[in-house]
Amino acid sequence: MKTLWQDARYGMRMLLKKPGFTLTAVITLALGIGATSVIFSFVNGILLRPLPYKDSDRLVLIQETVAKRGGESIGVNPLNFLDWREQNRVFTGVAAFSGNDFLLTGGGEPEEVPGQFTTDNLFSVLGVNAMLGRTYTEEDSKPGRNNVVVISYGLWQRKFGGDPNVVGKVIMLDMYWGNTFKVVGVMPRDFQFPERSELWTHASFNDPPMHDDTRIFRTIGLLKPGVTLGQAQGEIDGIAHRLAQEYPKSNSGWDLSLVSLSDYIFGKARVALFVLLGAVGFVLLIACANIANLQLVRALSRRREMAVRAAMGASRRRIIRQLLTENLLLSLIGGAVGLLLAFWGIHLLRAFGPQSIPRLADVGIDIGSFLFTAVVSLATGLLFGLTPALYVSRSDLNELLKVGGRSATTSPAGKRARNLFVVFQVALALILLVGAGLLMKSFLRLREVNPGFDPEGVLTLSISLTRADYPQADPRRTAFFKDAIAHVAAIPGVTSVGAISHLPLGGRGVNEQFVIEGNLNSTGNADLRVISPEYFSAFRIPLMSGKGFTVLDTTKMPNVIIVNESFARIFFPGVNTVGRRMTIKGLGPPNGMFTGEIVGVVGDVRHRGQEEDARPEMYISYLQNTVWPVMNLVIRTTSDPAGFMPAVRREIQAIDKSQPVFNIKTMDQLLSESTAQRRFNMLLLSVFAAVALVLAIVGIYGVMSYTVTQRTHEIGIRVAVGAQPRDVFRMVIGQGMMLAILGVAFGLVGAFGLTRLMTTMLFGVEPTDLATFVSIAALLTGVALVACYIPSRRATKVDPLVALRYE
Repeated sequence: MKTLWQDARYGMRMLLKKPGFTLTAVITLALGIGATSVIFSFVNGILLRPLPYKDSDRLVLIQETVAKRGGESIGVNPLNFLDWREQNRVFTGVAAFSGNDFLLTGGGEPEEVPGQFTTDNLFSVLGVNAMLGRTYTEEDSKPGRNNVVVISYGLWQRKFGGDPNVVGKVIMLDMYWGNTFKVVGVMPRDFQFPERSELWTHASFNDPPMHDDTRIFRTIGLLKPGVTLGQAQGEIDGIAHRLAQEYPKSNSGWDLSLVSLSDYIFGKARVALFVLLGAVGFVLLIACANIANLQLVRALSRRREMAVRAAMGASRRRIIRQLLTENLLLSLIGGAVGLLLAFWGIHLLRAFGPQSIPRLADVGIDIGSFLFTAVVSLATGLLFGLTPALYVSRSDLNELLKVGGRSATTSPAGKRARNLFVVFQVALALILLVGAGLLMKSFLRLREVNPGFDPEGVLTLSISLTRADYPQADPRRTAFFKDAIAHVAAIPGVTSVGAISHLPLGGRGVNEQFVIEGNLNSTGNADLRVISPEYFSAFRIPLMSGKGFTVLDTTKMPNVIIVNESFARIFFPGVNTVGRRMTIKGLGPPNGMFTGEIVGVVGDVRHRGQEEDARPEMYISYLQNTVWPVMNLVIRTTSDPAGFMPAVRREIQAIDKSQPVFNIKTMDQLLSESTAQRRFNMLLLSVFAAVALVLAIVGIYGVMSYTVTQRTHEIGIRVAVGAQPRDVFRMVIGQGMMLAILGVAFGLVGAFGLTRLMTTMLFGVEPTDLATFVSIAALLTGVALVACYIPSRRATKVDPLVALRYE
C-alpha cells in the first residue's frame, strides 16, 4: 500500500505536469463514460429493474387475434374470458380489464382521468395491495352497493393533496351509471397498470353478454409455478378450439396468443434501448481507443525515463504498475466528471423524452448505475492502459540508453498499435453513422406518409358532457355540439369546424361488430367514429365515392353510414359499396343496434399512428346518434391555430360554462407526438454518431500529426535529395487515407451485420439500404481526407536544413 500511494502521488504529479494532455483525456473519457452511464441508467431503470408486481415473471397477457387481419389483436370476448377462467389448468388466476377515460368533477377544475374497468381479482393476480385502505372485492360489485374506486398515488397527491383521510371519501366520476364513487384505496407510488392509468373500478359480470363478436377487454393471467409459456399456449389453444366449435359465429377465425407481461409493456422500447446501449458502448470504445493512442504516444516519449528506472533496479512489474496507476487515476477522474454529466443528461432526457416510454419518470442514478460507472472507469483504465504499459516495459534497455531521442521514440510496433487504434475508431464511427443515417431516413419516410388529412392550421380540443346534465340518449347532447360548432365557426379567422369522437393519431377508438345484409363477408369488426357532417371538409378528407353526411341526416331520417377505403376493399372486394345496408352493434339505446345504408366511401385515415396502416372504419353522424358524450372539435384556421385557443374556450363556455374543455392542442402537435419515440431514438443515435465521428477524426488527425513530427528528419532528407512538395504530400496523405479506407471497409462489414438488429426501429427503409451505406462511407472518407490534409500540408513546409539538424 505504501508503494501504491507513492505511485498515485507520482502519477498525479505527472498528470498535472501535462495539463493539455490530461484535460483532453478527461474530456474524452467523460463524454464516453457519461453517455454510457446515461443509457445504462435508462436500460436499468426501464428494463432490468423488476416490474412492481409479485411474480412478475409469471404474468402473461392473453390476447385474441384475428387471422384474416394479419394476427391483429382487437380485444377479448367477455364470455370467452369467463370460459378460459373456468376451464384452464395452467393459471393461478385470470383477470380482465378495459380502459376508459373518467371525468373527475367537483373540487376545482374538472379533469379527464385515464382509468380501467377491471374484474375484482385484478390486484390479487398482480400480487399488489393498496398502500392506503384496500382494493375492491367481489362484494363491492353486488347490486345495491355503492360504486367503489381505487386511485393511484399520483392522483392522490395531485387531486387530493395526499390527504390520509381520502379513504371513504365520495368523489364524482361521470360514468354510464351514477356519478358517486367511494374511494376505498390508494395504490403504491410505483404501481401502474396498465400504461398510465390513475384509477380502477370494477367491471360487473352479473349480466354477461351473449356469445357474440363484442371484444372490449384485455386479459392477464398468472401462470402456475413451473408452467412454461409454451405449455400455457397449448392449453389455451385447446380451449379456443372448443369455443370455436361451440360458438362458430363469434369465434370462427379467431386465435389466442400469449405474451409475457414484460414483452407486452416494453415491446419496441426494449430493442431501441439495447440498440442505444450498444451504440453508446461504441462511443466509449472510440473514446478509449483515443485515450490509448494518447497514452501510447506519451509512453513512447517516456521510454528513456523507464529505461533509467530499469537501470536503477525497477522491475518490469513495477514499471507496469506505475503506468497503470496513472491510467487508473485518469480514468477515475474522467468517470467522476462523466457521472456528473450523466446526472445532467438523465434529467434532460427525462424532460424531453417521449412519455410513451414505460417507467421513464422513474429513471435515475441509483446504486446500480453508480457501480456500473465505477466498473467502466476502472476497466477503461486497465484495458486501454495495458497495451502502452506492456509495450514500454519490454523495450531493450541497452538500445534505449545508447541511441538518441529520435530513435527512442520511434518503432514499428508502436506505429502499428497507433494505426490499429485509428482503423478501429473509424470502423466503429461508420457503424454508428450508418445506424443514425438509417433512423434519419426512416424518420423522414415516416414524416412523408400521408395521414389521410391536412393537419396544417388545425386546432383540436375535447369536450366531455357530464351525464348528470346531459343524460344518455338526451337530444340536448346533439344540441350542445351543434351550438358549439356554430359558435366556434363564427370566430373571425376560422374557416371550418367539425367534430369527431376519436381524433386521428391518438391510437384510441372503439371497435364494434357489424353485420352486412346479404352473403358477402356478412360479419366482422371495424373501428367506429361518430362525426359531425362538417368533419370531412374541415379535415380535408377526400370523398372517394357516394356522398357525405348533411345536416338533414337526423334521427327523423333513415340512418346512413360512411365507410373508408380499407373497409370497402376488405368487405366489398370488387363490388360497389355504396347502397349496401349493414347493422352496427353495441351503440347503446334503444336496442344497441344501428342499422343504415352505406352512402359514401372516404379516404383512409391513419387513426392508430403514422406507422400503422389504416384499419377498416365506419362513420356515423352524431345527429343520428346521441350515445357519445365526448367529442373532439377540429377547427381549421387561417393563421397560427394556437392563437385561437382563448377565443374558442370563451365561445364554448358561453354555451355552458360547467362543461369542461381539455386537451387543447394543434394537429401539428399531435402529429409530432405520434412520431416522438422515433424522433427520440434518431436524435440520440445521431448525437452518439456525431461524437464518434469527432473522436475518430481527432484520432486520425492526432496520429497523422504525430507521424509528421516523428518523420521530420526523414522528410528533410527526401526533400534534400530532390523530392517535390507534392510527393511529400501524397506520401503523408496516402498513409492517413489508407488507415481511413481500411476503417471504412471494416465498418461497412460490421454495419451490414449489426444494422439488422434495428429492423423493428425502421420504417420504409431496409437495414441494408445501399444508398445510406454508400453516402455514409463517402462522408466519412471525405471528413478523414480533411483530417489528413492539415498534417500533410505541414509536411510539405519542412525546411531540409532545419530537419537535418532535428534533435
